[in-house]
Amino acid sequence: MKSINNGAAQRIIQRHVAVFLSKADIRYMVWWIVMIAIGVWMAVGGFTQSSATPFKYLVARAELLWKSRAHNFLGISGVVVALVGAFFLLSG
Repeated sequence: MKSINNGAAQRIIQRHVAVFLSKADIRYMVWWIVMIAIGVWMAVGGFTQSSATPFKYLVARAELLWKSRAHNFLGISGVVVALVGAFFLLSG
């Protein structure tokens, strides 16, 4: 049986791990996950017509343009934000 040099095996493993999960990739993955979470929060808040304090500010701004359809606009916008975040997460 032939012995394997531990140093060479470790370098091969490290090189493959570095290709798939470098620190920069993980940092970008976190941003896409945060984007998905914000999109889901917007969608849930919009479709349930939430009156949570942070969401009230978004609704107040959206009502300037969308009037009574502000919640629907924010719900649809949240779905779009979450889908774009998921696309970037899976494609990156």
